[in-house]
Amino acid sequence: MIQTRQLVRTEKTATIVLYFSLTAAVFSLASIPFGWIPMTAPQAMLLVCAGFFGGLGQILLTESYRHADVSTIAPFEYTSILLGSAIAYILFGDVPTMTMLIGTAITVSAGIFIIYREHQLGLERKAARKASPPSTV
Repeated sequence: MIQTRQLVRTEKTATIVLYFSLTAAVFSLASIPFGWIPMTAPQAMLLVCAGFFGGLGQILLTESYRHADVSTIAPFEYTSILLGSAIAYILFGDVPTMTMLIGTAITVSAGIFIIYREHQLGLERKAARKASPPSTV
């Protein structure tokens, strides 16, 4: 996240996402000798859809780093826990355990607290800037 925040200062979003995608693809291809089997047409279509929506998500996430601090964006990434749990339950019948639910609640609560705290700190910084006169150096 921090590296991406640094990169968006000098690189275009499309460039960052392209290099990330190419690197991930090359590393993924290295796993072919370790048990890949041919996919069926529905599986291939699901993989293409996952790639499309994953790429779209990566573009949006990378672009968000251009407009907000990492500490503001990071808690939103924890929503992937909730989405992943919902997909696991719907597609695979994977029932969440109590331990997982407690951990998720703690993680999401911490993320919400961080958003709240960063908002309060932003208000304090804004008030401090307003109160201090500009320097004449």
